[in-house]
Amino acid sequence: RLIQMVVIPLVVSAIIVGISSLGDSKQLSKIGLKMVGYYTLITLIAVIIGASLALVLHPGSNIQDLINSQNAAQVRDQVVAMQHNKSNIADLYLNMVPKNPIESLAKGELIPIILFAIIFGCALAVIGDINRPVVAFFESIFAATMKVTDWIMVLATPGILALTASAVANSGLKIFENMSIYMLTLVIGLIIQLFIT
Repeated sequence: RLIQMVVIPLVVSAIIVGISSLGDSKQLSKIGLKMVGYYTLITLIAVIIGASLALVLHPGSNIQDLINSQNAAQVRDQVVAMQHNKSNIADLYLNMVPKNPIESLAKGELIPIILFAIIFGCALAVIGDINRPVVAFFESIFAATMKVTDWIMVLATPGILALTASAVANSGLKIFENMSIYMLTLVIGLIIQLFIT
């Protein structure tokens, strides 16, 4: 919950500060197009790597006994909802644009928030030096949320240790045997993405 708490202020402030610092609109559009192209390409490659490894290695096929039935039912419901939404692609794209950015912030809707932050950052970059008080405000938010993230990471290590110890205590060492294919798939995917892509 602490990590989730800092995600939105960190993402919003980082995007606004990053884009507004690019300067004039020509530089903004030039770098922006390269950034979108690069991000799209890297994401597409990552999806292909992940899907290919999952089809070849079948991670998770031997951990059915460890899956919480209630969580599994929630995931199935989400998949059904996503398949239902696929029929109306226009609504999917329309919902990416926030009607009210404050409402999206309150609900934690990350994609509409990111879109608003990008547009707002572009506007700040274009208006010039008059943007300094607002950019300074978001720089302060970014610095503060980074500091909070550092504090959370100190707590995360014993937290992860406790979660792992609890899982091993409940399921025994067999959990590592059952999850070995999943962990192997994850490591191979990360190695390919980091060192080849």
